[in-house]
Amino acid sequence: MSIGSAMLRRRIRRRISGNDGGDSVGRGMLTGMRILVVLFAIGGVIATAGIGFAAITYSAAISDVVPPEQLLARYSRGGARIYDRHGTMMYEFVDELSGLRRPVKLSEVSPWVTKATISVEDPDFEENVGVNYRGLLRAAFENFTPIGGSFLGGSGGSSITQQLAKNVYIPREQRTNRSATRKIKETAIAIELTNKYSKDQILEWYVNSISYGGLYVGIEAASEGYFGKKGSDLTLAEAALLAGIPQSPARYDPFSSSNIDANGTLIPDGWAKYRQGEVLGLMVRRNAITQAQADEALAAPLKFETNRFDIEAPHFVLGRIAEELRKRFGESALRDQGLEVTTTLDLDLQHEAERIVGETLTQYGDKTDVHNGAYLAIDPKTGQILTYLGSRDYFNDKIEGRNDNVMARNSPGSTLKPFTYMTALMNGWGTGTAIMDTPVTVNDPSTGGTFSPTNPISGFLGPITADKALGNSLNIAAIRTIIAAGVENTILTLKHVGYTTFDNPGGYGPALTTGGSEITLMDEVYAYSVLANNGVMRGQELVFSDRKDPATRTLEPIALLKVTDGNHKVLYEYKQPVEKRVVPAEYAGLITGILSNGDNFCITYGVCNALALPNGFPSAAKTGTSAPFENRNLIGETWTIGYTPELVSGVWAGNADNSPAIGIDSTTVSLRSWKLWMVEAIKRLKLPSTGFTRPGGIVAKEVCWPSGKLPTDLCPQINRYTSLYAAEQIPSDPKALAKLQDTWWQNIAIDTRTGQRATEQTPPTFVTHEVRLVFPPDEIKGWGGLHDWAAKAGVLSLLAPDPIEQGGTLPAQITSPQAGQGVSGSIPVIGRADSPDFVSYTLEWGRSAQPTSWVRITSSSSRVTGGALGTWDVRALANGPYTLRLRLDDQKLGSRVYTVPVVVGGQTTVDNAPVLVVTSPANGAAVSGRVNFTGSAASGQMTEVRTEFGAGLNPSTWLPMDRQTQPVLNGTIASWDTKAVDDAAYTVRVTLRDNVFGETTTTMTVVVRNKNTVPTPEPGGATAPR
Repeated sequence: MSIGSAMLRRRIRRRISGNDGGDSVGRGMLTGMRILVVLFAIGGVIATAGIGFAAITYSAAISDVVPPEQLLARYSRGGARIYDRHGTMMYEFVDELSGLRRPVKLSEVSPWVTKATISVEDPDFEENVGVNYRGLLRAAFENFTPIGGSFLGGSGGSSITQQLAKNVYIPREQRTNRSATRKIKETAIAIELTNKYSKDQILEWYVNSISYGGLYVGIEAASEGYFGKKGSDLTLAEAALLAGIPQSPARYDPFSSSNIDANGTLIPDGWAKYRQGEVLGLMVRRNAITQAQADEALAAPLKFETNRFDIEAPHFVLGRIAEELRKRFGESALRDQGLEVTTTLDLDLQHEAERIVGETLTQYGDKTDVHNGAYLAIDPKTGQILTYLGSRDYFNDKIEGRNDNVMARNSPGSTLKPFTYMTALMNGWGTGTAIMDTPVTVNDPSTGGTFSPTNPISGFLGPITADKALGNSLNIAAIRTIIAAGVENTILTLKHVGYTTFDNPGGYGPALTTGGSEITLMDEVYAYSVLANNGVMRGQELVFSDRKDPATRTLEPIALLKVTDGNHKVLYEYKQPVEKRVVPAEYAGLITGILSNGDNFCITYGVCNALALPNGFPSAAKTGTSAPFENRNLIGETWTIGYTPELVSGVWAGNADNSPAIGIDSTTVSLRSWKLWMVEAIKRLKLPSTGFTRPGGIVAKEVCWPSGKLPTDLCPQINRYTSLYAAEQIPSDPKALAKLQDTWWQNIAIDTRTGQRATEQTPPTFVTHEVRLVFPPDEIKGWGGLHDWAAKAGVLSLLAPDPIEQGGTLPAQITSPQAGQGVSGSIPVIGRADSPDFVSYTLEWGRSAQPTSWVRITSSSSRVTGGALGTWDVRALANGPYTLRLRLDDQKLGSRVYTVPVVVGGQTTVDNAPVLVVTSPANGAAVSGRVNFTGSAASGQMTEVRTEFGAGLNPSTWLPMDRQTQPVLNGTIASWDTKAVDDAAYTVRVTLRDNVFGETTTTMTVVVRNKNTVPTPEPGGATAPR
């Protein structure tokens, strides 16, 4: 500022006089003209004709000076009224004149309020003519002269009466225009108000019309809103706090997070507390109170109420609805257009969500430190929002209840997995494709580190089908799936179905699918509505939302049904939804088929159908639990998103401040809330029990267990089951088809003496080729449970021997007799039967070089490290080729065998030894109806042939099928009516008893298929195939 400018300011300030007001209109007009002349003169507007021009300007300005209540109809039609879909009013937005619509008398306002207001806003209020001379001239000089600093950029100078004039008599669009004309008009109106009305009346209008922050216009609304009391009951401390707010309502709002802590106490160094102290200081300076009173008031604790006001669905009304109305009809839409707004919300269902979420949190959440929840429901047929609960309690600041958890970003837990598997299905997978649930360490490019995912259950399951992996929410399988499908491909799918928050500049890694991202409940429910609609998104073109990413959705859920203005003119009316197909129907249908099948949830949840609705209505659902803390026992939040063909909804349960919960999972609060609300909503909406319709374009294909890929000729019939595919994923080109075919069943060269892989040193006479199960080495690396899994699945003997087992000491070995040796009489069998987890060994013999049945010589549970294994008496055997076999059982290795072909010679020509051969059905065959097992069963002193069956490949219980007491030669050994049992895999055992040779047994496996569909095997279960 220049020296000349400063001198001029000081001279003007020295000339400021006291109150020139009077009671007569003429004197008031003269006073007003004097002030206007000063303003015009300083602004250089008039010269010698200034007085006449000022008189004309003054007369024009005061023509609108009538009691404020008479201006209500002229300036505003009132705030927007918001209704639910059935016409129940949920909220009426307040406009700036709402306090004047329902004014409180000044006599009903605490005197502390009037003293504080005058002290801070206009200390000369009782004496001035409506204008603060000192402030006005300072403002005029600063604002209307180039030497006053920034031209038209100086300070304000408004008295209480001037503020009333501006807020009530000046149109809103002119108030921010800092022009000489606006300031002159405001000054003239203020003077005329003073001439016409008493000071008490002006002050009464002022405290009823001023904004006290938030939604509170007028002192009575502020008093009730902040402190839950009448304005007449306000204390000095409370009055000082409120009187300071109008200067800057946003900054001094006591309920702003920067001003109040979680316990409802003002933050000592916050703006609101500072302003309270400033007001008290001004009151002392104006002799309104003593310093002691100020100190006591500043130290007094303030007890805030929960800041409740009459509103339904506050997050929906104040968030989604308010913002959409502004975007459709302008910033003033909420305040003064008198809008009548019918929304899509069903208030009855909203109340149910509030009740259910609140009660469930009280019963199960609070004790686990989960204090908040949100609920959103959408009609998938229309895209209309039916329920919108942003928090457990909007007015509870301890849980940050004002935060809208429908729109807040949170970790999704496992709720993105369906779209990960959808992406895999788009890349050649079927519902029966196997994923290895085995240890894995994954590189995460988004963090540059590695991580090893764990499952919600202990241990590893080995190969598991995609539908079971998704239903049971297995994390390891999900990570392997997203790696196979591609992270970027998965993100693209997520964007297509409705997710809008994948904007991390650092990118995403495989952990995306298990919770390594942030999403909103709004996007979750909207995306699942696409599943309910078989790939179609319904809603409206974007109005509320911004589309920053061209790959994300162009539609949003619908919140408005009808909007009319104050003249009942229809401004907007919903007709029908916009719909867009965002994914092909078959992929959405496949995912729905998985999520709606209760058999896919049995492992993790402990029971099947764990997520099903208790009323039996067809439904599909997915839960999620985030654990973003280093301590895996701490939980971030839980989710449940689910749907029927007519209704989709979702629950979030957690804490808005991201504090952790302990000992909770998705079934505790979120799943309970979802089930309870869905059942109640279905009843209230009278929805039909409609099943999900499988869309066209889905085909069933036979696949090979355990890989879940299309079978080759090497895949045993017993190991085949059905998988669903999108038809377009099955190529007709043989080369492309080969990529989808099984490679796990391979033809392996086996050393017949040991059962291990043949080597270059194995004599050709001892090499045979057998179909064995070979797992991809990378997918079983570090998995110590392979043999345990194989034993439970009944395929331990079919595992391809591990190449690393070559060489070294064999656990089972016959050293005498030698291979090809001629034997007779009683022969000692020498060798070894020893292993780290030895169980037992059995020595047995069979006819020919490739026996179909075995006769036991001896068994023992004692190890033999080198010596006699037993004695084989061949004197009763006919001359010819035989095979001597040693079978060792090890707890971890399974069975290990060693065979020696020998020739029996010099014996009797009469053959009384047992003959036991089953020629039909073939081992591994599929059977139905009544089945005859044919072959031969005979011996010299046979007593019986007993046929039994047991469920699975390693039955623990055997049931009788048939019994013969006469020899059978090329005839029926047993007959079985398979319709009496369930479709599954069974082991059939035939035992021939002979008085001389004891028991001879042979076993085979068959698959009962009496139904048209091929049963899907359960690896590790009672019906597991080999």
